[in-house]
Amino acid sequence: MIISRLFCLAVAILLATPGPSSAAEPLSFGVLTAPPYGFALDDKSVSGSNRDIGALIAEKAGLTFTYRLEPLPRLVNDLKAGKLDLMIMFPTAETRPFAIAEIMPNSTVILPPSGNTFPQFADLKGKTIGGLRGAVYDQQFAAETEIRKYDVDSYRMGLQMTRSGRIDGMIGPDFGLYYQMKLEGMKRDQFGPPMILNTRMLYLLGSNAITPELATRLRTAVEDLRNSGAISAVAAKYLD
Repeated sequence: MIISRLFCLAVAILLATPGPSSAAEPLSFGVLTAPPYGFALDDKSVSGSNRDIGALIAEKAGLTFTYRLEPLPRLVNDLKAGKLDLMIMFPTAETRPFAIAEIMPNSTVILPPSGNTFPQFADLKGKTIGGLRGAVYDQQFAAETEIRKYDVDSYRMGLQMTRSGRIDGMIGPDFGLYYQMKLEGMKRDQFGPPMILNTRMLYLLGSNAITPELATRLRTAVEDLRNSGAISAVAAKYLD
């Protein structure tokens, strides 16, 4: 009888122990290695707009996050495998089921070299356009086989190759590309006028380990931050 009671007590304790996606333990938050969304400071700590927004969400929701700076493909794979709890990105068809809350809009643009322009989408055919490895910014662009896609590891590399004429343009979110230009001391007149492909929403994504209750808590925090202007203020800090 005593052994049976002890066994029941042990089971009850185990069931009451918070899981990895509960508020009792830190949640892992993936930060994309692409300024201004994410970059490492001199002391190796993680910084960037996604990290700043993550910190606001954690404070608002009363949670603790740990931050990982990784390339996009690794973050997506770990999110799908349940090795990463949260991240911010433009959702694709593959990652849309993980969407929790809207963060902020970004326009997707293609920047050509100075003196060039793309008045319409058909003008991209036969051109070589750089893009961040693993990113899908526009479905029509991704599906067009007559556009040559050139994978780059950073916005910096793509912009430098575009400016020097090694590729015909660089695709990406205007927020990320313009911040990188500012960081590198590049001028807008070193590039042609941007071709706007779409305006897309950045989302907070959560792995399947995030419970419905916790997802609601995170969603409420994000909505409060967005409505108060706190998220817009983070973005403005990186462009002003």
